[in-house]
Amino acid sequence: MNDRIKPQEKSPDLGQLKARIQELEAENWQLQQALSKSTTTALSQKEQQLRSLVANIPGAVYRCSCDKHWTMEFLSDAIESIIGYPASDFIDNRVRSLTSIIHPQDRKLVEVTVNNAIAKKQPYIIEYRMIHANGNICWIYEKGQGMFDEEGKLLWLNGAIVDISDCRKAEQALKQEQNLLRSLIDNIPDIIFYKDGKGIYKACNSALEELVGRKKTEIIGVSDYELFPKNVADFFREQDHLMIRQGKPRRNEEWVTYSNGERRLLDTLKTPLFDGEGQLIGVLGISHDITERKKQEELLKQQAQKDNLLRSIAQKFLNQDLDQAINFTLRALGKFINSDRVYVIRYSECQKLLWMTYEWDNDGIRSIIENFQELSIEVYPWFSQQLFSGKSIKLDSLSDLPPEANPEKEQLANDGTQSMLIVPMING
Repeated sequence: MNDRIKPQEKSPDLGQLKARIQELEAENWQLQQALSKSTTTALSQKEQQLRSLVANIPGAVYRCSCDKHWTMEFLSDAIESIIGYPASDFIDNRVRSLTSIIHPQDRKLVEVTVNNAIAKKQPYIIEYRMIHANGNICWIYEKGQGMFDEEGKLLWLNGAIVDISDCRKAEQALKQEQNLLRSLIDNIPDIIFYKDGKGIYKACNSALEELVGRKKTEIIGVSDYELFPKNVADFFREQDHLMIRQGKPRRNEEWVTYSNGERRLLDTLKTPLFDGEGQLIGVLGISHDITERKKQEELLKQQAQKDNLLRSIAQKFLNQDLDQAINFTLRALGKFINSDRVYVIRYSECQKLLWMTYEWDNDGIRSIIENFQELSIEVYPWFSQQLFSGKSIKLDSLSDLPPEANPEKEQLANDGTQSMLIVPMING
């Protein structure tokens, strides 16, 4: 046969194959070790990041069951700085449960709030009290939410607990200060109010309630036009605008009528209020009742005028003749009391006749002295009877005269006299 026999191919050596397998296994083990180390390092880094995050949260974070004890699966160490107990006490309720340190009066609030939020699958926020390890009360702000699986079944609660005791104390202190300030303002007799730039009342004290006869709730939110007659409201707004245009405090006096009908004079100081950018935000007003002070000032003024009048009259009687002195005196008295007519009537010694011996008439008032010469006292019998007995006669109106003074009433009406003051001069 001419065919050549081909040489048989050589099979791989079994030893070499085993060696290769071992090499692959070694490489695989190295890869697994490297992967495991990488995974462990990554997990360690994540854990460190999570711990750092938890440690820097201003409060304690937790994961707990939704049961009556709020059994803790995880609770950060920050809880000890809040309530004085270590976190380990609460894990699986080993020493105590979270419920045990919630203030008894607030346990129902916490339960109802959390359960309502879970039912709606919404986050919850609660402020309540816990009892610290030292027995003090801590105010807690808690925010959390339920975690659910794909089927909507509740798995656990995640949340954070923050100590807000200092904030609560500050709020209570501020509230006490506000209440004290409100009490002081309400008990000040002066009227105090605040209006915005449109003239709407935003705040006031009890004194303004007394003025307008309304409660604060009826004053706040309305303007002067809902509280006062239009002419008074117009005056108030005019004063507001003057003060605003000047851009500085302004004082004015104003007569007001209280709800009980009493008229009082107020000294009102209004001050513009501006925000940080210089924009007007409102008007602050303080009104002080100066009615009695004005009366006293007027009395002192009148007393000073009276003293000056008496000195002037005395000087005239010393330096001038009797007629000039009397005429000066009548004029001065008329001007002082703002009278229309001042006169002197002399009775005869037998007290049967009378004469008007001196008369002063204000501008536009006709003289009647010629009609009062040697008249019988029967013309004015009631006047004469009063004067002879030493009594003064003061009439604010002719209707003040009694029925027995009809002759006087008719004569005075003819003379155009509506009021008068007669003082007897008794010869000692």
